[in-house]
Amino acid sequence: SQLNQTFDLRYGTTVRLPDEQMEISFQKLTESRCPQGVNCIQAGEGIVSLVVKVGKQSENLVLKAKGLCTDKPECGEAKSVLNYTLTLMSLTPYPTQVLEDKQKYMAKMIVTKKPPLGETR
Repeated sequence: SQLNQTFDLRYGTTVRLPDEQMEISFQKLTESRCPQGVNCIQAGEGIVSLVVKVGKQSENLVLKAKGLCTDKPECGEAKSVLNYTLTLMSLTPYPTQVLEDKQKYMAKMIVTKKPPLGETR
């Protein structure tokens, strides 16, 4: 995987960005998004818990996907970690009444580098 390119990170696996000495591990998943076809009081959210390593540094990062929201950029969350920005673009499968096996879950993500301080885009 590389910077500025979307990639799929499967639950329980690690993706490497060798050019950046970076590893991203999808360690934990909490699924509370309102299932399709169900009337929920709350939309809920899908929570992806990651461990991000850059060189010798390591940080935990939690990104959320909104419930009742699919395939739109604003459905996922973006956060900064270790001079990078990680964006969760989607978390699939979207839940139905039947709970899917966690191993089937895939987080579509993109990593961008934060511009140095003082520089404007």
